[in-house]
Amino acid sequence: MRRALAILALGTSSLAAADLKPADLEFFESKIRPVLVAECYECHDAKKQKGDLRLDYRDGLLKGGEEGASIVPGDAKKSLLIQSMDYSHETLQMPKKRPKLDAKIVADFIEWINRGAPDPRTKAPEDSITPTWSDLLQVRKHWWSFQPITSPTIPAGKSASPIDRFLDAKIAAAGITPSAQADKATLIRRATYVLTGLPPSPAEIAAFEADTSPDAFAKVVDRLLASPRYGEHFARHWMDLVRYADTHGSEGDPAIPQAWRYRDYLIRAFNTDVPYDQFVREQLAGDLLKSPRINTSEKLNESALGTGHFRMIEHGFQPVDTIDEQVRNIDNQIDVVSKMFLGLTVSCARCHDHKFDAISQADFYAFYGIFASTRPGQVTIDSPAQLDQHRDRLTELKQAIRSELAADWIRQAKAIPASLERIRTTAKVRVGLEEELATLESNLSADDFRRRLKADKGAGPAPSHWWTFEQDGRDLVGKLDAKLNGGAVIKNGRLVLDGEKSFAETGPTSETLTAKTLEAWVALPTLDQRGGGVITVESIGGGIFDSIVFAERQKAKWMAGSNNSVRTQNVDGPAETTKPSDLIHLAIVYQPDGRIELYRNGQPYGTGYVPTNDKAGLHAFAQDKSHLLFGRRHTGGGNSFLRGEIEEARLYGFALTADQVANSFRAGTLRGELTPVATKDDKLADIRDQADELRTKLAKLKSTDGKLAESFKHEEDPTYPLHSAAFLRVGLKPKEAKAPSSVKADWSLSDGSSAKWLRHGNGMEPRFTPGEFRIETSGPDVTKQILPSGFHSHLLSTKHSAVLTSPRFQVTTDFISVQAMGQGATVRLITDNYPIGNSGNRFPKADIKSDRPTWITLDTAYRKGSSAYLEFTLPADSTRPEAKEGEGLGSFGVRAVVFHAAGAGPTPGEAIVVQAPQLKTVDETVSALTDAASAWGRDEANETQSALLDASLRHGLLDARHTLSSRLRDLTAEYRKLEAELVTPRRAPGLWEDVGFDQPLMVRGEYKKPAMAIPRRYLEAFDPKAFATTGSGRLELAEKIASPENPLTARVMTNRLWHHVYGRGLVGTVDNFGRLGDHPTHPELLDHLSRRFIDQKWSVKAMLRELLLTDAFQRSSLPSSSAQAKDANNDLLSHVRVRRLEGEALRDSLITLAGKREDNMYGPGDNALAAPRAQVRRSVYLTIKRNTLNPLITTFDGPKPFTTVGRRDATNVPAQSLTLLNDLFVIDAAKQWAATLDRNQPDAAKVDMLFLQALARKASSAEQAAATRYLADLKVTHADKPAMIWQDFAQSVLNLKEFLYLK
Repeated sequence: MRRALAILALGTSSLAAADLKPADLEFFESKIRPVLVAECYECHDAKKQKGDLRLDYRDGLLKGGEEGASIVPGDAKKSLLIQSMDYSHETLQMPKKRPKLDAKIVADFIEWINRGAPDPRTKAPEDSITPTWSDLLQVRKHWWSFQPITSPTIPAGKSASPIDRFLDAKIAAAGITPSAQADKATLIRRATYVLTGLPPSPAEIAAFEADTSPDAFAKVVDRLLASPRYGEHFARHWMDLVRYADTHGSEGDPAIPQAWRYRDYLIRAFNTDVPYDQFVREQLAGDLLKSPRINTSEKLNESALGTGHFRMIEHGFQPVDTIDEQVRNIDNQIDVVSKMFLGLTVSCARCHDHKFDAISQADFYAFYGIFASTRPGQVTIDSPAQLDQHRDRLTELKQAIRSELAADWIRQAKAIPASLERIRTTAKVRVGLEEELATLESNLSADDFRRRLKADKGAGPAPSHWWTFEQDGRDLVGKLDAKLNGGAVIKNGRLVLDGEKSFAETGPTSETLTAKTLEAWVALPTLDQRGGGVITVESIGGGIFDSIVFAERQKAKWMAGSNNSVRTQNVDGPAETTKPSDLIHLAIVYQPDGRIELYRNGQPYGTGYVPTNDKAGLHAFAQDKSHLLFGRRHTGGGNSFLRGEIEEARLYGFALTADQVANSFRAGTLRGELTPVATKDDKLADIRDQADELRTKLAKLKSTDGKLAESFKHEEDPTYPLHSAAFLRVGLKPKEAKAPSSVKADWSLSDGSSAKWLRHGNGMEPRFTPGEFRIETSGPDVTKQILPSGFHSHLLSTKHSAVLTSPRFQVTTDFISVQAMGQGATVRLITDNYPIGNSGNRFPKADIKSDRPTWITLDTAYRKGSSAYLEFTLPADSTRPEAKEGEGLGSFGVRAVVFHAAGAGPTPGEAIVVQAPQLKTVDETVSALTDAASAWGRDEANETQSALLDASLRHGLLDARHTLSSRLRDLTAEYRKLEAELVTPRRAPGLWEDVGFDQPLMVRGEYKKPAMAIPRRYLEAFDPKAFATTGSGRLELAEKIASPENPLTARVMTNRLWHHVYGRGLVGTVDNFGRLGDHPTHPELLDHLSRRFIDQKWSVKAMLRELLLTDAFQRSSLPSSSAQAKDANNDLLSHVRVRRLEGEALRDSLITLAGKREDNMYGPGDNALAAPRAQVRRSVYLTIKRNTLNPLITTFDGPKPFTTVGRRDATNVPAQSLTLLNDLFVIDAAKQWAATLDRNQPDAAKVDMLFLQALARKASSAEQAAATRYLADLKVTHADKPAMIWQDFAQSVLNLKEFLYLK
């Protein structure tokens, strides 16, 4: 044969270069040479001639090698080259160690040889020819999946379905007899599992079997597609593609806040049949769509939820090298996106051009630039209308309030001289009254307490401070009166707290507290709350605190809360079970030696302890630097508010003994007014009358000028507007006000440079000019502060969401100082898009907890060289896993940023915005205030005027109470009413758009070896043009992928649906349509379905309906003899493939059969490791923690969520059988299932019911006979436990292969 071929080749030469026609030359250069260069020269050129064969010039090709001549010009069928390319040769399959060439390429070579093999390569090259990427691309883009979707002719046939005609044509051509139609029981079980992942109910089976209409099965399919269970099932399939998880994995397995919202989005999307092209756009750029998809019933921006999967990457734990972490993460994002939508492995081109596919390394970095030009965030997902609720009216009201306040401030300013004169004339009288009243109240309060505690047996120890909340927050013993905040009210002698934002706080303590006792009586309307504080002593600002705390660490248990838990341990006291109407007495004693003891209702609660933390120890809460809170654990982040009612609270400046705590509990609380004392104490009654009379006189004096008089206590402060006038009046030299820092800001947010900062959420306004203010939502004051210039959050409501991020920059300095203000907020340095930094020098972070502008310094030396940005946010808007939605109401403002070396930046602490003016006379002060108020009312106040008004408010010189006028009162009331109606925005993981940048290509994938920047674009095999955008390019990428002209998108999705319906895709490698993937078994059918998918407006439900209503789907799973002989792999689909239930379907079936499935949809995930009886919802609602996956699902091949898995493994291993026999969840399910049987039914009826529920059919006579024998054995085995008989029998049914597999 070889010799004959060689002789034939000598007699027939290929066409010489001179004989080539232009069409032949063009054919060779465009279709033949690129393939030879890309696929053949590597082994058959000037330097390397494997098999003694050269293919890099014409004569070498004609001569052939060890196997003989390579080609027979004019006869492709006899050419060895073609036989090796189409794998028809017995041993030769070329190219070696590479995938088979596409059929189109082989067809081109056949045509070329049959044309006479025209070849212009007359001269043998002296050196190897290395193929360029353009050579490779020219060849590889001819791969079948890169070609446009065709509209093939539908074969003739009897079937009504074009799908069946395509299938039947190949089945008939192969000489195979297709299987008969499956019985109805098998069919409804198959369809129900395919579309919902659940077994059919006996009622559904009976209805289908009784329906003899021609469209009976169509009605079943339509019912299943309309079921909410369908969306749950197909959402679970999609979750495999996006590697859905609720945690990031790695050490600590930190949570992804609100990840479950993306899962719920998927369920809704599949149930409402969102067009797939729209779905694709949402997944890639839902936050950027001009017309987002709005869920009007839920008031949700569904499109904004689509990008959540980008956040579901496995983050390393506090990585040292965040650049390497980012490269790995974006590699994963590219891998997921390209596999999920395109069926391509683009991430394989990170280090070099793809080995096999038309994907260059530049393609990878084009995608990299797109995804790197975003920022991870918690995006607001409410509808625009919901986010803008009342915005226009609140803005109008705020301006009206500004005007009204300004007018009254002008009046107040002009009235200052007359007020000062009145105060001077009444000063001595007022001081005398106050001193006399203080003496009387001190005597009365101590007497009240002693008489109340132990009137007959001698007085117990009096508290240092005592609050009974009879009418207000008055301290009956000391001077720490409590002020109500956030909507807290006093009702029926109790401080009533809503658990959301209400609390009470005192002024600074007048003593230093070390050893002490906190005591309170409290009622809890609900035990379903976490972390609220009853009574707290803390350093002002909340940095250090001790508190009586409910259920922060352990559900329904009390603990001694402390800053960062340094003095906190679980004491293992009993869980709280009290009724809402019952009072609970609580006390925590802090002993001088540091020991902490808890008491409940006078008895020790749990075990006392001495804190073991190195930073623990009895803390000294300093005089004037500490205060008390009621109903709040501490000032700052976290869910610190208590929902409940405080009857009474006491603070002792010493440690009570156990007996004293018990006696205090027995003595109880003071309710109502004390009854008159005995006759021998008539003197006390007279003192009470005198005190009431003094209070009346003082109130009358203060009603006119009291607030101004109160402001005098600040006269030594140089920012007090009357400071200079007051000092000059008494002959002293006024103090010089502090000047602003001389350090020049690198970023000033009080000018135009702030436009480059990125604002997110509905609580970040674009304003940065001075004079802004916030309206208090409760209390007498309309506002408490006039803000300086800068970006300020939450100017309309603290319920809004707000995040402010700086432009990206490279960290080049050891320190970054920011001038910020606010409460409950944080500033973080986000390096290389790592979103969960935990603070410390690796991930610099600082709390913002000052109402005054303050310099905060971040140590950034560790992160020098990193790409970073600054992020200002509150907990609910943070990507940090400890953030909880709806918590941490507060605000922040940012004014400036300085990058500096050690010792070269601004001094940490309060920042001076402008130097306070020295207003030397009262008239000067009046004039300045009048001008400032007038300008502020017009929203034209400058920095100095805003600071003057702010100082006047802070020091009490100006009054901002809403009772100043009826109009102001009405405006404020309406504002507060509307603000109270605002709904806290919902957040979900997603992306924030950034300014786009082109990523430099990394040589061999190493980020330390950057090369040229690659423009952001789509794959060059389809469109090499760069995206014309200043943004990331996600929206442009979404349009490219979602386009009906894209040859991959419809094919990939159609193939996925086929896979889920038939058990294997037309392309078996559902995630890889490249050369390493499978060829389609039915390429024309795949194109027909893809074209129909597009034409039917990308409807997933319509496509699934067509797939199920085919003869192919309704066939039996039993193969014919011809099928077994000619198509062992069932590639032609002459019968239905048998497949095992996925792990989720198995678990869901168990809870369904057990009768415990609850179909309440959506919401936070359930504990995947909960006790069997607590697992009642479908598997799609399980929380997926990367480090602790559900063991049952994992055993049955549930994927680990690290990359796209479109086709799960289907193993058959001993662990699966052992699980079905020994797993407690399975055993409990069998027990509950058996308990649903009707005890009055005979055994045979019970067996039929179990079979019907599990297998969709009744038991056969042979099975009934076997069941009778088995039950007889079980009755002997479990003679003393009759319930175990049917439990074991039910578990045996669960172990049947017919239950585990779909046939």
